[in-house]
Amino acid sequence: MIEAPVKWLYIVGDVILVVMASTLLLAFWGGRFSVSWRFIALSAFSFYIADIWFNYATNYIPDYQTGALPEVFWIFSPCLVAIGAALEHDLSTRRQGRRRRN
Repeated sequence: MIEAPVKWLYIVGDVILVVMASTLLLAFWGGRFSVSWRFIALSAFSFYIADIWFNYATNYIPDYQTGALPEVFWIFSPCLVAIGAALEHDLSTRRQGRRRRN
């Protein structure tokens, strides 16, 4: 009874995840903070890949057991967020050498 709406919410959530990652990549493509946001967007894509694989595997592979190679993207996702956060922190706290205008 509740299974069908949850499956649809799962799919809609994955589509929203891809849209957010694409928006991040397009919005922060160039500039000083772009590298950190690229890692965060790649994290969202990694989560999407793992999520879609798990959804496919549980629906179409009989007697599926976890441990398949695409599930490693669930590990990549938080690692990429951590790298992006570290880069963002480094950029935010780094002093900029400013020149005086004469």
